[in-house]
Amino acid sequence: MPDSAPPPRSPQDTLTEISEWLERHPREVVILACRNFEGLSEDLHEYLISCIKTIFAEMLCPRG
Repeated sequence: MPDSAPPPRSPQDTLTEISEWLERHPREVVILACRNFEGLSEDLHEYLISCIKTIFAEMLCPRG
């Protein structure tokens, strides 16, 4: 019997889904709480930051 579990989603897929939801709900606010980076290389961490900046672009609130 084949496994009926869905294939694993990439972080980009999940972030894109959140971004699309926000586009449909422009009055909503979402706070992304990212943690547990243990074992994540510096390159992958930078890649994650780049994905967040690219996918959410103008939706991000500036720091400060």
